[in-house]
Amino acid sequence: MTSAIRRHLAISRAVVALLLAVIAVPASAQQDRSFRLGFTPLPPVYSNFGRGIVYNYISAAADLVSHTLQDGVPWNEALLSSDWRTYPSSLRSKWSELAAYDSYFIPNHARYVSIHPINYAYDGLAEYWGEQPAMPLPAPWSSLRFNNSFVKLAYLNYAIATVEFFHPAYLGLGVESNILLARAPQVWGDYKELNAFVYTELKRRYPDLVIFSSVQYEHMLGLLHDSNSLLQQVGAWWPTVLEDEVASLMHHSDLLVLSTYPYMAYGAQQNRAHYDKALAMSARTGRRIAIEQTGATSESIQIYYSTLIGTEALQSAFVSMLLDLAASEHFAFVVNFVAIDYGQNYGTDAVAMTWAYTGLFRLDGSTKPAATIWLEHLARHLTGSPAQ
Repeated sequence: MTSAIRRHLAISRAVVALLLAVIAVPASAQQDRSFRLGFTPLPPVYSNFGRGIVYNYISAAADLVSHTLQDGVPWNEALLSSDWRTYPSSLRSKWSELAAYDSYFIPNHARYVSIHPINYAYDGLAEYWGEQPAMPLPAPWSSLRFNNSFVKLAYLNYAIATVEFFHPAYLGLGVESNILLARAPQVWGDYKELNAFVYTELKRRYPDLVIFSSVQYEHMLGLLHDSNSLLQQVGAWWPTVLEDEVASLMHHSDLLVLSTYPYMAYGAQQNRAHYDKALAMSARTGRRIAIEQTGATSESIQIYYSTLIGTEALQSAFVSMLLDLAASEHFAFVVNFVAIDYGQNYGTDAVAMTWAYTGLFRLDGSTKPAATIWLEHLARHLTGSPAQ
């Protein structure tokens, strides 16, 4: 890091220390927790100062950091090598920046890193990470299927490079993978073959590493457009397709890892009953549950012709319910995707505003009621290992 960045970080650390000093974190009442609590390092404003702010909150209000690397795969380079030093400079720069912030702020936090072989549209192979992230796929990658031998080898090498660079406690091989099932069911089988190959080879090399592909829970329930459309097509003869295919994916996954945002799904209730099928899937597959991203908006947001309903009271009730469920069912970890609200700092388009007020801390850094509940759980004694 440059001296200027270090000065920004020192200032942000002082600012956050003052804000967090007013938060009364209760001592553990002889209670344990099985699950880690984490955030992604999405800053409230895109600057070095903003990064310093969010990392200070992660330091004080979490014991897990989540890095989601969804900007493509260096397909050409990864086909030839699992050595990250041979990968494009844009990728090495991004990875080095993340590692530097982790080392400076949270050297003792567990790290969850997710890579992703699926493109932004969730209908084919991930974009190319070359001179810059998310470049169009060059030939021959633009015509290859997920189960092509070149794709398998390149993605395995990329996964190995990720492990060797980041040394994560948890490795995700795909993010919300079942969206691919909903949007491009004709390639879902190819994807499962890729996932099975890479998972098996990685477990041979890293038997103690916790490896999985995450699934989007509201899609598994058929509550979102694409998954509901698939049900309309095949439900008459395969009504359990969405759940059965998640169960099939779990054959090559150490945990049942969910992304869940009930406030975004029409008709979904933000209550414990919403997760009955998650508990049933856990029992069916023998896989412990983890939440790799979630959130509830503390302000109502107008998205196109719909209103996403939210208040701080509703957010607090959701966080309380989810963490109580995590405690009673021994989840592995829970990640609230956004730590601090970012408001309109990333623009006012629908995608940006959907998550704008899902932080546990307000834009000014003050504590929402949901954060108090979160910190109460964080104060409990952490037990067990990542895989238990």
